[in-house]
Amino acid sequence: MLKRLALIFGPVIAAVVLVLAVLFVGPFDKHKHNLATEEQAAVSLSPTVFRQAHLKQMALSDEDHRFVPFFGSSEWNRMDAFHPAILARAYHRDYQPFLLGQKGAEALTQYFGMQQISKEMHHKKAVFFVSPQWFTKADQQGAAFQFYFSKSQALAFLKNQTGTYADRYAAKRLLKTYPNVPYRDLIQKVADGQKLSTLDLQYVKLTQTVHDNEDAYFSRYDIGDNLKNRVIPKVKELPQPYNAEQLDAKAVALGESQTRNNKFGILDNFFTNRIGRTFPALRNAQAHFDYTQSAEYSDFQLDLDQLAKTHTNAIFVIPPVNSKWAKYTGLNQGMYQAAVRKIKYQLTSQGFNNVLDLSRRGNEPFFMEDTIHLGWRGWLAFDHGVAPFLEHEQPAPTYHLNNHFISQDWNNFDPINNDVTTFK
Repeated sequence: MLKRLALIFGPVIAAVVLVLAVLFVGPFDKHKHNLATEEQAAVSLSPTVFRQAHLKQMALSDEDHRFVPFFGSSEWNRMDAFHPAILARAYHRDYQPFLLGQKGAEALTQYFGMQQISKEMHHKKAVFFVSPQWFTKADQQGAAFQFYFSKSQALAFLKNQTGTYADRYAAKRLLKTYPNVPYRDLIQKVADGQKLSTLDLQYVKLTQTVHDNEDAYFSRYDIGDNLKNRVIPKVKELPQPYNAEQLDAKAVALGESQTRNNKFGILDNFFTNRIGRTFPALRNAQAHFDYTQSAEYSDFQLDLDQLAKTHTNAIFVIPPVNSKWAKYTGLNQGMYQAAVRKIKYQLTSQGFNNVLDLSRRGNEPFFMEDTIHLGWRGWLAFDHGVAPFLEHEQPAPTYHLNNHFISQDWNNFDPINNDVTTFK
């Protein structure tokens, strides 16, 4: 009888034990570093890597290999031979970019992603690519935000929150942007200014353990092959050793060879496949665009608040738009520069003084790959400003945050008709 019971229930018991081990113990190599996996994850641009925590934490905590978070959106996917990940690898920089961005990801998405790696960012450096195109009057698209949001981010936020004004605002924005967000009741407590109870925090800790172990098991299987297929082959195309004049000449040659079917300096494939037949209808189509007034300014302040909490020394990169395309579509360059002034004032008035402003260089040949994204010579300019910041010792920043940048007054402030320094 005992043998029969063992045959019947033995597999069930073994399965339960295995599941419990997965949920509460995790894989045996959970805390080990694996350079090959870290390098793949750093350039993966997989939504899974972007959403989840384990691979980011693994790479950014590796004391033997320096990975630096590069926050942004869709620009990281423009991998020509001069992309920062390719230049860093080709010229053996002492850092490797860990690319954290996806199409449709904006400041609020980056804020909750930062919650997962707050420990790994303490007293480190970071690169933050901030696009004025984020700052539209239309709010953050709920569908895009929800796609990149994960339970891991919610749990990390709940674990990290301390009841500050920024914490409460972030919780309110989360509830508005994702009404059915996981752990809604706990997030509502934060939004209402209530302190999470001991029982709440124990629940968060236990649930986070389970989720982190699942992440450690499964996230490594959705990294992709960008390193093999898109990075290493382009490394071989670059001249050795590093030579700025040779790189610029090669950038011009590649740009010329890949922008032959249009007069805007736009990549041929992009112009054919993304603009194509709609081209005539796009004349003056952006004349009404406005990046100067947006809830995004308050969301961006959340990112700054988080960077200050972790004492992260960040350099902010502000890109241009393709000037020829902007003229055709009617995009107001005066408005664009007003938005840039507003962004820069929000940064520098609070001690975020490392700003690489490329916003006036959209008229330079082969600086842009398409309508709004850097390419060829644009990436070289990016590298010229960012690489020295990352490779050389920098003074520790002194941040002095101003909660008034989380307000409707700042969101609605008009930098076209008003001097930004008058905002109090």
